[in-house]
Amino acid sequence: MSLLSAEFLEEAVDKDATTSWDFAGDAAATYTPDPHADPHAVSKAEVEFYYAGLHSAPTLLYRTGKEQWFPPRGPEAYRRLKELREVFNHSITKVWNHDLGWKVVEIMDAHMIRFTTIDVVRFKKVKVDEPLEDGKYTEGDLDEDEDTEDAEGEEKSKKRKPETCPVTIWIGVFPESTSATAAHDAAQAVLVLLKVYHITHEDVDFRESFYTREVGPRLHKPVDTVNPLRDVVGPLTPALGLSLSTKSRPDAQGTMALYIAEGGGSDRLLGLSCHHVLIDSRRSPLI
Repeated sequence: MSLLSAEFLEEAVDKDATTSWDFAGDAAATYTPDPHADPHAVSKAEVEFYYAGLHSAPTLLYRTGKEQWFPPRGPEAYRRLKELREVFNHSITKVWNHDLGWKVVEIMDAHMIRFTTIDVVRFKKVKVDEPLEDGKYTEGDLDEDEDTEDAEGEEKSKKRKPETCPVTIWIGVFPESTSATAAHDAAQAVLVLLKVYHITHEDVDFRESFYTREVGPRLHKPVDTVNPLRDVVGPLTPALGLSLSTKSRPDAQGTMALYIAEGGGSDRLLGLSCHHVLIDSRRSPLI
């Protein structure tokens, strides 16, 4: 049996003075943040769980949305899952690629935000009994306020309506490169900019993330069939169906069909692929 020293007890009391946990009537503890911390920082639970459901598992840094977030509660609590959705019929789509997007980039540069990506998205909240990436909605998603009844007096049918969040300018930053206050200041400047374009009721979210284009492992030269590394190098050797794209059009990707020797004393090896993979048909006439 060991006894706790007086020094240990004093240290424990000092640490406990800055942290409080509330277990009353709830299985989830409530954390009281350090008063000297960043005033715009979100709770650790919100950082980890706000984007629950997204495959990339990003962590929240700061958001302007007014919706209050609550941690999972109760003995059988589940995280509130989200899905990403596109933005179509919204006024921001008419000006984003024209100049608004670049002005947002200028704001990030002016505030010295080391951003990785800037996207315009919506988030859809997924119900507990609804499968992810499923377009169907369960009975729990039925909107009680939108009932219809035909002229013959048939029973009322309830319209199904997805629960989506406002349009969000979703900004990714390098991990541990930006404080919540810096993100707050930049977000407020973005909201002011949106008002110039008569765009209101949008959110600005900051998340920590890395961005990498679609790339694969380094390819190796073919080896002989008796080489002990044949099975390792084989999948990483240029062959039929090799994925490729051009520097001028990194978003266009295709495959290499086959290889052709140039001949005529040349050692060059040519590759055959589709015209539209290598050349933009809108800038060059089709052959």
